[in-house]
Amino acid sequence: MAKKRRNKKQIRQEKMPAITHVTSNKQKGLLLNLFERIYNLSLYKFRLISLVLITIGVYLVTLGILNISKVILEQVFIKPEIDGGSVISDEKLEDKSIGEGISTNIPEEIKDAGKTVSSVKTTAEIARMESLKKTNEIGVWVATDYKDGDIGKGNYTVVKGDTLWEISEAVYGNGANWSQILAANSSSIGFLANGSQALIVPGQVLVIP
Repeated sequence: MAKKRRNKKQIRQEKMPAITHVTSNKQKGLLLNLFERIYNLSLYKFRLISLVLITIGVYLVTLGILNISKVILEQVFIKPEIDGGSVISDEKLEDKSIGEGISTNIPEEIKDAGKTVSSVKTTAEIARMESLKKTNEIGVWVATDYKDGDIGKGNYTVVKGDTLWEISEAVYGNGANWSQILAANSSSIGFLANGSQALIVPGQVLVIP
């Protein structure tokens, strides 16, 4: 019996290494499966992070290109339009049909006095009204419309409708030069209601330099 028992014990001992071997294989399989899952998860996160970084990079590059394009468009198209607009405005101001008395070329005398273009216009208009009052013919008064060369240099007798602006246009071809006539006749030219010296009346003799 003891011999048989020993044999059974030996048999059990012989079987135990096989069971241990199977258990070890299962543990290895679980570990491999765990490592594989961790690897797959890490790979997924890496791909996701890479995709996000690429998207952000593309966005920043696109934004930079748009900003550069905007600056180029402003320099090429918008600025010339602004400059062109100022030139057109000057040409319109030079157009006499907009209103007599407006000048884009301000005489040096007026610049020195600190006056503006609007003051030139006001002076010319007030001069006309003062001339109307002097002649007492407001209802029929019409400003003269001279052309370059209509009046020569020397002595000139003022007629109804004259202003220094119109006379300057007739003599110099540019009404903005009326200050030259004023300078040559400062002792005989009166003052307007606003204090500007530009009042002339019919019959008055002016020296045209």
